Amino acid sequence: MTADTESGMSRVADRPARKAASPAIRRWRRLRSAAIVLATQGALLAVLLGFWDHMTANNKQAAYMSALAYTFLFKELGDDANRSVQ
Repeated sequence: MTADTESGMSRVADRPARKAASPAIRRWRRLRSAAIVLATQGALLAVLLGFWDHMTANNKQAAYMSALAYTFLFKELGDDANRSVQ
C-alpha cells in the first residue's frame, strides 16, 4: 500500500506546472461564462412567459386570477414604497 501511494505521489511531482492564464484569456473566460448565464436566463424567461401566455389564453379564470394577483402585488409593493418614504 505504501508503494502505491509513493508511486502516485511521484507521478504528481513529475507533472509539469501549469502556466497562469494571461489576463486576456481570463477576461474572455469570465465574459463567456457571463454570456452563458445571461442566455440561459433569457431562455428560461421565454419559456415561462410562453407557458403563462398559453395557460391564460386557454383558461379565462387563470387569466383573471393572474391579473388579480399582479394587481394585489403591485398595490402592496407601492404601499410599502410609500411607507418607507414617509
